Amino acid sequence: MGDADSLSRASKALHFVFNELQDKKSFGFTGSKGEGATYFPYQQISWAVKYAIDATLAIPVAHFNHVVIDTFPTHLSLTDNRLTVVTDTIRKKLNHKKADNVIDVLDVGCGKGRFINAMHILHPDALSITGTDISIDMLRMAKSRKYVTSPTAIMPKYVKSAATSLPFPDNSFDIVYMVESMEHVLFVNATLRECHRILKNNGVLHVIDKTTDDVHQRSTLWELEKWEKWYGIEEFESFMHPLFGKNNVSSTRLEMEDGLFVAWTAIK
Repeated sequence: MGDADSLSRASKALHFVFNELQDKKSFGFTGSKGEGATYFPYQQISWAVKYAIDATLAIPVAHFNHVVIDTFPTHLSLTDNRLTVVTDTIRKKLNHKKADNVIDVLDVGCGKGRFINAMHILHPDALSITGTDISIDMLRMAKSRKYVTSPTAIMPKYVKSAATSLPFPDNSFDIVYMVESMEHVLFVNATLRECHRILKNNGVLHVIDKTTDDVHQRSTLWELEKWEKWYGIEEFESFMHPLFGKNNVSSTRLEMEDGLFVAWTAIK
């Protein structure tokens, strides 16, 4: 839908679909329902589930494109603690790479590209950085940035993609990171499986986000969208354990003023 008002109407319609039309045991949908229903009223239609999932996934896209896009920041301090988590891993990778190799980095849910821009400033010719986002408008703004230009600089690449189906081959990236994007993901386990799949052996995943285990209990003051969620520190670690192994997962509380941020790290 094309604006905030129509998004509100669409959300109400989808709420009706799931609350009034969905079978609560099978989670499917009959072809029609109610008085006078004649189109497969007693049979559940396979494509109805597919369209319901598509509609659900469209909610955050529409929200980003038409409601909050102007509120997302465009700049980032090079001393930001969230950035430092990723750049520390980059430096370790650079210290062990061969002279003619570059480090392949993926930003999942890159938004306007501010983290990509910061890393490009710090390492313009050593990183091959790709950003993905579900919002084409966010990507358009990211692509419009003025990046470092030099004969050896590697320009960032941007791809429209959901986090649950990343369009990259297995074992593609040395580092995958998500900064304040996991909270918007509808299917966390599917997203983590994709991140694990595209990581190279010994690759590193960083998930940096707000937590309900925040120091000042500020999380209770935030009103999240129905499809957004923050996680406890141990809770999110438990999502990563089956894929990466318990010994390869760790978390660090970031020293930021609001006390909300944690960096979860997993090594493949």
